[in-house]
Parts: sequence; structure tokens; C-alpha cells
Amino acid sequence: MTGSPVPPEPRFVDVTYRGLKVATKAKLIESSPGDAFVEVDAPMPVGTVVSIITIGGDVPIDARVIDVVEQEAGAKSPPGMHILWGTAAEADAVTGDSGSSPPVDGSSEPASGGDGRRRRRRHRGRS
Repeated sequence: MTGSPVPPEPRFVDVTYRGLKVATKAKLIESSPGDAFVEVDAPMPVGTVVSIITIGGDVPIDARVIDVVEQEAGAKSPPGMHILWGTAAEADAVTGDSGSSPPVDGSSEPASGGDGRRRRRRHRGRS
């Protein structure tokens, strides 16, 4: 076997967002140090910071979602999130190579204010 690259060994991780489980035993395939793809059915939005906990590991790693693959019928690749952490995330933040949207601000308030629901006006008949 000359010149054929060895595929990266998948690891299994737990993914959390603000303490809530996003995925348990999700497949993580690292393409380079600090750069990986995590297979999850419902990926988080681009810019979201998630915590990655390796199985058997006790220290979570904060990683930023830079791209997502949504679940689609007939798709060639599984759904998931492309994530960066550590020096890879710092380098991406400086150069802006990800081409991603601005980071999610993490605010629990909707941008328009209020409780996020549209309100209908009631018109009472006048007599």
C-alpha cells in the first residue's frame, strides 16, 4: 500500500450544550488536531460553543461549530457538525477561514424582544 492515507480512527464522545446532552456516544472523526466532524442527528447552529467529553475522559473540551450537515433523504454523508477547538479554533477566529455566520450570542431573549410569540389583536364588535 503505497501512498494511500490511513483513515482516521473514530472516537466516541458525549456532546453537551450548556449542560444539556446533545448526543451520547456520538462518532467523532478528527481530520487534524483540533478539527473534527461529529455525527449527530440534530446539529447545533453554526457559531454555537458545545462541550465535548471523550468516553472515559473527565475534562470537557469547548468546541465551536463552524459548519453543519443537515439530515436529508439520500444524502451521501451522515448529519453532524464540523467543530474546531484549541489552537485550531483560535487560528480560525483570527483568520476567519470558516466562512461561517456570526457566532450565536447565547442570549435567551429573542432579538425582537418580548416572549417570541406573535400576538393577534382582538377586534370586538361595536354596537
